Order: sequence, then structure tokens, then C-alpha cells
Amino acid sequence: MRIYKVSEQHKIADLTPLFLGNEFRNLDKVIFPLEPLSFTTVRVVNSVVKALKIVYPATCFIGISNFLTYFHAVNENCDAIAINSYRGDFYYRSITDGKFSQQAIATMDELKHKYKKPIFDVDLLRDDTNLAFVQYSALYSSYADKEFIREGTEIEYVYTPHYRKLGEQ
Repeated sequence: MRIYKVSEQHKIADLTPLFLGNEFRNLDKVIFPLEPLSFTTVRVVNSVVKALKIVYPATCFIGISNFLTYFHAVNENCDAIAINSYRGDFYYRSITDGKFSQQAIATMDELKHKYKKPIFDVDLLRDDTNLAFVQYSALYSSYADKEFIREGTEIEYVYTPHYRKLGEQ
């Protein structure tokens, strides 16, 4: 099994010709990140995934939440997962008795004060290949349910409570 994983938008776009080459003729599965993502990342990932679906119609496309990936990466040893919004705060979900809370937003200081063992994505070692293996194994974890995993090529543009409220106005 070969895994290719990239975390930055320009790297995804740069690899598109590689994915269209003969090496990927028998592409079995494409796993891509779901929420929370920046608007630009959502647009790039959406475009690349949809293009790959045209080229590989028989391939299974699976989106997996970054929350589930990071939770699985730390061996479920935390009480909150926080992902940088790059606006001075973090999207987060707390975990109590194996259940994730709804997504919310808080600062790093607020999260450190509220939780005993919060994990911040900026603290995790982000080796793309290792993270891809974690992402793949998270698909089969006991926390993998329809809230965190979606088959198909659609990625929602309204991906945070903050933007959801703005979209309803």
C-alpha cells in the first residue's frame, strides 16, 4: 500500500499531474481532510477531489475529520482537540466518556484553563506520511461514525459555527 499525503494547498495542486499519471491507474481509495479547514483549503481540496473523481470514477473517496485524525494520533489521550483557525483562536471539540462535543471556538489560553489535557494541532509532529497512516487507521477506530467520515466528493463550505451563523443572516 502506498500512501501520498500533503497538508498544504499548493502541494496538493502540485501533485495533481502525478495523480493523473499511469502510476495511479489502479487507485483504490482517496482519503481527504474534512473540517475544520480554511476557506481556501476547502476550495482547493474540493477542486482536486472532484477532478480525481472524474479521472478515477471507480475509486472510493472518503473525507475524514481532522478532529478524528488528531484524536487518533495521540492515542485518544486527551480531553480536547484544538485546531488552529489562523485568526487568533482554535476550533475545538472536547471529549467526555468517548463522546465528542459540538465544534466551538476558543483561544489557546481559554482551552488550557478549561481542560487538563488539550491537544493542539500546532503541537503535533506533522510528518505527512505518518499523519496519512494515522488518518487511514482512524477510519477504522471505534470513534469513526458518520459525523466524522463522509463518502463522496462533497466538502461543505459552511464548516464552522461562526460561518454557519453568518450564512444564515
